Amino acid sequence: MQALIGLFLIGIAAAGWLFLVQPEWVLMRSLRQDVAGVRALRDEIEGLIAKRDELYQEYQAIPPKDVARLMAVAPEDPKTLGMIVTLESLANQSGVTLKQVEFSSPGGGGMGADAGAFRTIPVSFSIDGTYDGFLLFLKNIERNARLIDVTDFAFSELNPSQRMGFSIRGKMFYRR
Repeated sequence: MQALIGLFLIGIAAAGWLFLVQPEWVLMRSLRQDVAGVRALRDEIEGLIAKRDELYQEYQAIPPKDVARLMAVAPEDPKTLGMIVTLESLANQSGVTLKQVEFSSPGGGGMGADAGAFRTIPVSFSIDGTYDGFLLFLKNIERNARLIDVTDFAFSELNPSQRMGFSIRGKMFYRR
């Protein structure tokens, strides 16, 4: 009889484990895994926040004058009128004459992985002058704050006054 009571109590304990404790045990293990995942996510977010703060401090360390120069490389809007004035000024400094400037419809990006950050405006212009003046004009374009990617240029015949015609095509960049 005592053996029967012992088996009965063991059966009740097993049933209690199976129906009461075991589901809670599974739930607790699942919650522990969830907590570990949340902690890993929190650590990753804290790392990103620290990196953001570090980059912000680096940005704040850049002198405002340099930030303005960087923004001039690719302004927020095309500013084509200002670009015509700049090209005319560069042409005068180089001893060449700016004959014609044409802007085409804006295109998409074109700068590698960050192509979505910039838009381009195809530009073509014609100048008249000596070959040395043309080279100086190209160097002045390179030194200019505004980013222009020269994609093609062509020469026309040399006339008796040692002046040539030059056609230049390129792309201007601006931010989206």
